[in-house]
Amino acid sequence: MTGKKVSERLHFDFRDIFLASRLALSGKTIMAQFIGLGVGYLLWLIFTYLAWLLSGLGLSQIWGLYGFFPILDFSFSGTPAWICFLIGNLLFLLLWLISSTAVAQIGFRDLLGDPFYPLTHGYRFAFKSLPTLVFTPGLILFFIVLILLFGVILGLVGRIASIGELVFSLVYLLPVFPVALALAYIILNFSVSLFFTPAVVATARSDIFDTIIEIFTTVWRQPWRLLVYSGLLYAVAKSAAFVFAYFCFRAAQFVHLSCGLLMGEKLERITATALSYLPRESVIFSYFTNLSPRIRFGFHLPESFHWGPLGGPENVAAFLLGLSFIVIFFFVISYFLATFSVGQVLIYLNLVKRKDDKNLLEEEKAKAPNTTPTNEVTSGSFE
Repeated sequence: MTGKKVSERLHFDFRDIFLASRLALSGKTIMAQFIGLGVGYLLWLIFTYLAWLLSGLGLSQIWGLYGFFPILDFSFSGTPAWICFLIGNLLFLLLWLISSTAVAQIGFRDLLGDPFYPLTHGYRFAFKSLPTLVFTPGLILFFIVLILLFGVILGLVGRIASIGELVFSLVYLLPVFPVALALAYIILNFSVSLFFTPAVVATARSDIFDTIIEIFTTVWRQPWRLLVYSGLLYAVAKSAAFVFAYFCFRAAQFVHLSCGLLMGEKLERITATALSYLPRESVIFSYFTNLSPRIRFGFHLPESFHWGPLGGPENVAAFLLGLSFIVIFFFVISYFLATFSVGQVLIYLNLVKRKDDKNLLEEEKAKAPNTTPTNEVTSGSFE
């Protein structure tokens, strides 16, 4: 597997997308995604609890209803509660962008033949690129808001008695309709930017405006490849995450089987309570425990039987075990997201090769000829 340039091992077509699950399957990559997911979710959880408190619920009532996963009901009351909830979502999005950029950078370095690129360097690069990560979708959103404000102003003009409706009819074909058509295209690019910006930043080292241009030109010149490759990447990430979740499930079963030989009913009581901390009835949980939402092919956790009140030490043990189950669940989600982040890098490398006839891997290697050799793949780093 050595002696060949990484770029020569890539096909620069759909076959490269299948490498995403392999590149993401490392403790460093999954941990990089897990850090962002865990911190982002913790902040989201805090602000969601604050939103419920501002809505009039007590802390014990919120815990009894939702526990660690208030993800099924968002019927807040009052503007302050909704603002608090919005802040939590924005913080979660920010942490997701940062961690995805760190993972994309780690995956890109792996493709360059540097499998020992440190996790801390990936996050350092992500924080250094924070303005680009925030303002790339932010500026696109700003233009969307400006166009919508133009529509609001036109609506106010249309309310003018006698002449308002006439003005609206006269300007509808030109310029209102073309502007609305452009708005639909800009909204599409905004959606793409939320997922694609980390990959562009990690591979092209671009600033805000260059990243925006890259996103717009990619969507304009390679729409079908972007759509097909993204769909294929989703299928790869979903299948890989399901397999990973299945092995985690079997590993937990082996622990339960071996330890249960001596712990007996005590382990059953603790495990039953610990499982109740997971969002077992949510769509997110069933998503990762089934291969497909329409195909009942998956695995199911044992039912949480009611064993009656637990003792003090057993309650603490059940709580700690429940936290362990949540961490494992988040690792499964992190592998799914890491596969998606690395896959976006592979997609972008392919699309740049198609639209600009540029090999970003070779260009990056040429920028740093005196660093650790990247023109060869180290053993085991790229299969």
